[in-house]
Formats: sequence, structure tokens, C-alpha cells
Amino acid sequence: IKIATILQLVRLVLDEQYFIYNYNFYRQTTGSASGSSLTIPLVYIYLFYWQPDLLEDLINKNELFFRYRDEAFITWNRSEDELRTLLAMANA
Repeated sequence: IKIATILQLVRLVLDEQYFIYNYNFYRQTTGSASGSSLTIPLVYIYLFYWQPDLLEDLINKNELFFRYRDEAFITWNRSEDELRTLLAMANA
């Protein structure tokens, strides 16, 4: 199977996520379903590339970072604007 095909299939799954709430059928338009069999590996791949830079920055600023699977906890002693920038980058 070609990489392009894998990427197309991943995009299909991410773009076409649905759920039922109060007997109504909804399409998820932002983010991904928590615990999805595809979401967790994608988070791990993303963090594999993104986490080293974050860790280096946090260590240099004497901050703490803890992660368990796809959940993270950090301490932050810089400005709220800097935190918002970091979170925007993480969610891009």
C-alpha cells in the first residue's frame, strides 16, 4: 500500500467522524474522537516530532512536564500570550 493511500485513508477517517448524542446524529468538525483506534497512534506520531522541542524549551525555563499516553501536564510561569501561542502551535 502506498503512503499516499494511507494518508488519504487517514484524512477520510479524520474528516468523517460521527457520533450520537441524545438520539441525534452529529458530525464531529473539530478534533478527533477520544480513544479512537486511529486517534491514539496519530497523537503518538505527532508528539514524537513535537515533544522534543517542547521539552528542551521547558527544561531551559525550569518548568515541569509530565505525560501519560495522550494527556500532558506542564507548569508555566511565562505570559498567558506565550501559553496561547504554544497551545495554538500544538493544535495546528
